[in-house]
Amino acid sequence: MESTPSFVARDGLPLQGVLLVPAVSDSTALPAVVLVHGFSGTRLDLVPWGRELARRGFTALCIDTRGSGMAWSHGGKLHGAGHERVSEAPLDIGGAVDVLRERGSRQFLLAGNSLGAVKVTYTQAWAPVEDAVGIVPRSGPCFSAEALAADGESFGNWLRKAEALVAAGHPEAMIEVDRPVPGRFDAATFVEKYGPHGRYDWVENLWRVAVPKLVILGAKDPSLQVGAAIRTIESWERRPPECEVRIMPNWEHGFRPGFPGEDVAAGSAQLVADWWDRVRTRKGAQ
Repeated sequence: MESTPSFVARDGLPLQGVLLVPAVSDSTALPAVVLVHGFSGTRLDLVPWGRELARRGFTALCIDTRGSGMAWSHGGKLHGAGHERVSEAPLDIGGAVDVLRERGSRQFLLAGNSLGAVKVTYTQAWAPVEDAVGIVPRSGPCFSAEALAADGESFGNWLRKAEALVAAGHPEAMIEVDRPVPGRFDAATFVEKYGPHGRYDWVENLWRVAVPKLVILGAKDPSLQVGAAIRTIESWERRPPECEVRIMPNWEHGFRPGFPGEDVAAGSAQLVADWWDRVRTRKGAQ
C-alpha cells in the first residue's frame, strides 16, 4: 500500500513523503526504514528502493528534505540544495521518525543514497535518533578535504570565492559552480557543505555511529568522491564495530540497472533484508 503523507521536521518545516507499507505488516517484526534522497533530489527518487523494501516486509518512508530541489521558500526562508545546511538533516530525519512512531513503529533504520548517505551517517553520529537500530549509507560521496581536492583547481577556486564572499559579509551571494556538483549555491551553503572542516566526511563519521551499519557502494560509480570513499574503505586495516560493506561490481550511483538483467533497487533491498537478518540473529544469540 502506498500513500503520500505530509510530515513536519522537528523545527516545524513542512515536508512530504511517500509511505510504502507491506501487504502483510507487523510493526514489531521489522524496523521501519526512513529513506533519504541525494543532492537536489526528491522522495520520488527513492520509491523503487522503498517498494522493494516493502515487498520484503519493511515499512518504508521515502522523504523530501529541506534540500529537495535546488531552491524553494517557506516562511520567508530559502531551502533546497542551493541553500541547505547538512547540519540540519537530523531535524528532517527526526520528523520522519516521529510520523512512523505515530503509526506504531518502535525501531528504525536510517538509509540514504548519495548525499542522503552523508546525512544519515552524520545524524546518527552527532545527533542520534532515539530507537534507530541501524544505518544504511549507499553511494555516499566522501567529503574529506583530500577527496574534494580530487576535483582539482576548479573546485578550489569556487571554495575560495565562496569563503571570500562569506568573509566580506555576503553569505547569501549566489555562485554558479561546476564542481563537485553543478548548481547555484549561496556562498555560505557551499562553504558549510564542502569546506575543509571535514565534518561531513561520512566514512570518518562511521566510527562514531554506535548502531550496526551496512555500507553499499557501486564499483562503477562515476563520482570521484564515491571513488575516494571506496578507496578509503578498502584501505582499512579494521572496520568500525558492527559495520558490513558491500561493494557491488556492476552498480553505478543510483538505481539504474547494473549488469544486464540485474535489478539494482531489488538488489539494494535484498542486501538490507539479508543484513538485518544477520544483525537480528547475532543480537538474539547474545
